[in-house]
Amino acid sequence: MPSISFSTLKEKLLSGEKTQTIRPARTDYWFRFKKGDRVVGYWKLRTKECEKLFEGFLIENPELVYLGDFDDDLMIRDGFKSLNDGLENWFLPHYGERPEFDYFVVLRWEVTTYSQQLRNSDPSVSAEADELETAKSEIATYPPKAEVEKGEKEK
Repeated sequence: MPSISFSTLKEKLLSGEKTQTIRPARTDYWFRFKKGDRVVGYWKLRTKECEKLFEGFLIENPELVYLGDFDDDLMIRDGFKSLNDGLENWFLPHYGERPEFDYFVVLRWEVTTYSQQLRNSDPSVSAEADELETAKSEIATYPPKAEVEKGEKEK
């Protein structure tokens, strides 16, 4: 299960506007994961500011993208306004004008559960998340405990 740490665009991660990340393809680490695998997003993992933002699952296999193929669509899905916005506000500050690698991995996910902070601040997200959690717990405890107890009493 990939745990992904973020240090920018927190609001877009919490709103669901950002549902992908672009990471350097330094090793084959990201390629161990497949479509359907669970993913957990954290704000500033391994720091005192660490906060779990969301849980979800990968909606496609990791995609290898050549640096020269970055475009507006890729950067918009990553939470930026355009290719130039992404390069100026993320890429160049992190990697410089001559990065040591030419390929990057794109991971895309769908969120299933947001952090408690968001659930408390947005009633619609809270209600949706509560419904999802109820459905999950009902599936996990099927047949329902009451039916099992009823069946045992009838015997």
